[in-house]
Amino acid sequence: MRGKFFAFVFLTFFTLITFGAYAADDEILIEGPEKMAKFAEPWVEKFRQDEPGVAIRFAVCTAREGFTDLSLGECDIVINVSRPQDIFRWEESKVNKTVVAAEGVVFVVNPQNPVDKLTMSELADILSGETINWEDVGGAFGEITVYGPPANSWVNDFVEESILSVFSPSGKKNIAYRVNDFLSNAEIRQQVAVQPLALGYYPGTYVPAGLKMLSVASPTSGEYFTPVKDKMLDARYPVQRPVFFWTSGSNPAVRMFIERVLSRDYQEMLSAYGFYPAAANDKSE
Repeated sequence: MRGKFFAFVFLTFFTLITFGAYAADDEILIEGPEKMAKFAEPWVEKFRQDEPGVAIRFAVCTAREGFTDLSLGECDIVINVSRPQDIFRWEESKVNKTVVAAEGVVFVVNPQNPVDKLTMSELADILSGETINWEDVGGAFGEITVYGPPANSWVNDFVEESILSVFSPSGKKNIAYRVNDFLSNAEIRQQVAVQPLALGYYPGTYVPAGLKMLSVASPTSGEYFTPVKDKMLDARYPVQRPVFFWTSGSNPAVRMFIERVLSRDYQEMLSAYGFYPAAANDKSE
């Protein structure tokens, strides 16, 4: 009798373990940093509503953890701005990448400031401390005061990499020590709102009524673009970088989710969280 009881317990335990593994294998698991959860989790929730028969969830992790799990087949999608070779010595040909969104940096000034547009070179010189007077970039005479995120923010790394390192006429590649850093975007906006000679920059696209959003020239066409046009985020704005879905394998449910994410309904959700839509001509590679 005792042997039958233990056999029953073992069989029940084995069934639960097997069923649990099957459920995990049948689930779409997306991994990425916490800041991506802002829009990834709403996407996941909408997909659950659109496709109630497909299990899907998002888990917060670092880039290293995500790419490790992807390589081991323990997750289906890694969402990140990083590339695998930034973390490991991977060949990108071993994974698939799809541009699903973009994150960018907005530049704002006080409404009293006559400057309404800047080139990438002008931004590089201002942020590096080479240009210190608005008169040098088409404004009125007055010293530029810059307000930005903390020195260790990804925003500053991105600005140095994409603007200063590429477009600085003086060759300076680092943001100047004279930039005043603040912990929140709201604090930056507050400073610019009360200082006519201030320039502020921060991630996202939100610009309140008391500030003026600057246009930035495309380095390829020379045409000026703002982050927002006609209340819609403009993918042509140059100070942004793509957010990728990294995948491995050919799970049809994963492909269906990616197709939904690239649809208009899902892309229009991005603006509420300060992210840009995927560029129309660069959704996948």
